[in-house]
Amino acid sequence: MAVDRKVIEVRGQLYVEAPKNRKWRQAVYPSLTPQGWPLAEMVAARIAAVSAEQAAGTNPLGLMFPALAGGYWRSSNFRRRVLEDGYLAAGWRAADGAGRWTWHSLRHVFCTAALFDWKLEVTDVAKLAGHANHRITWEMYVGSTAGTLDRARAATAGPVIPLPPLPLLRPAGAGQSARGPLAAGALR
Repeated sequence: MAVDRKVIEVRGQLYVEAPKNRKWRQAVYPSLTPQGWPLAEMVAARIAAVSAEQAAGTNPLGLMFPALAGGYWRSSNFRRRVLEDGYLAAGWRAADGAGRWTWHSLRHVFCTAALFDWKLEVTDVAKLAGHANHRITWEMYVGSTAGTLDRARAATAGPVIPLPPLPLLRPAGAGQSARGPLAAGALR
C-alpha cells in the first residue's frame, strides 16, 4: 500500500500535502492479525473494489477510505463515523470511549513489532515508518522500550568472568591538575 500524501484540515479547509518528512513509502501489514483476522485478504478485496469504483467514477481519487460523499474525510467525521465503530468492533475501546489504543498508537505497535517480533533492522523500520533518519527510530523504540536490557542480558547470557582491576595509568609528570595535586587513585 502506497503512502504518498496526507490530508490536513486547517480552519475548515482541507489541504493535500506530501507525507510526514516528505517521505513517500510503501506500508506493510501482516497477512493475519494477532487475533486471526484475514487482513491481507480484506485489503486485497478493498483494493479490487477501489479499482472498480475508480473505473466507474464513484471514487476518482482511488482512495482506500473515501468519505461518504466521495473525496477526503475531515478528521472529526472520520473519527466519529469510522474509527469509533472500528475501535469498538476490535475491542480497542469501550462504549464510553475509554481504551488504550488510538489511531496513532498503532504506528507504535507496528514499529515495536517490526523491531522485536519480526527482527527487522532499525534502518528498515525507519524507512517503513517514514522517520527522517534511523536515529529517531532507535531513540524512540529501542532506547525506551521496557525490558530491552533484560532481553539483551538473556540473549547474551553466559558465565560472567570477573576481570581484575586495571591500574590507573598517568603520563610521566602527572600528579597535578588545574585544581591542585591529585589524590592517589583520583581520576582527572
